[in-house]
Amino acid sequence: MRRVLLVLTLLVASLWVTVAGVYACGDKFLVVGRGVRYARPNVPFHVASILIYKRPDSEFLSTTADVELQNTLKQAGHRFRVVTGPEELEEALKQGGVDIVLADLADAPGLEEHLRSVTVKPAILPVVYNPKSEDAKAAKKHYAAVVKEPGNRNQLLAAIDETMNSKKKS
Repeated sequence: MRRVLLVLTLLVASLWVTVAGVYACGDKFLVVGRGVRYARPNVPFHVASILIYKRPDSEFLSTTADVELQNTLKQAGHRFRVVTGPEELEEALKQGGVDIVLADLADAPGLEEHLRSVTVKPAILPVVYNPKSEDAKAAKKHYAAVVKEPGNRNQLLAAIDETMNSKKKS
């Protein structure tokens, strides 16, 4: 009986010391349930379904840049799918649900041809590797947004949001 009382006394004393220690400094961050709530960074305004088009013979995205791009899109909450040829592109477009097609600027005119046969037309978001060229300037006039640096996370997400905003308006 004495052992049970001793164990209970030690339990209550250790609990009291722990609780007193937490409240002693007045730090409410240590109290369970009252901590700071952290939001997800770079949450997009519009979650997009993105189709990444890579021709097998193009150098659109190297494997390292491709992995970084996919990680960026995952962390931002976007859904994406990578297709590597015209047949896969046609199949993905027929399935529908695509908001943006992300592709190299050189592939953009060919993609516009493919998009004419689709009922719900996704927006094309071209990637430009030399943003100082005349092609880049023409692309800015023709498309809602242009990705100038695919490795720049903030610029990529801003271009996706800008494309989705212009798509919603039209």
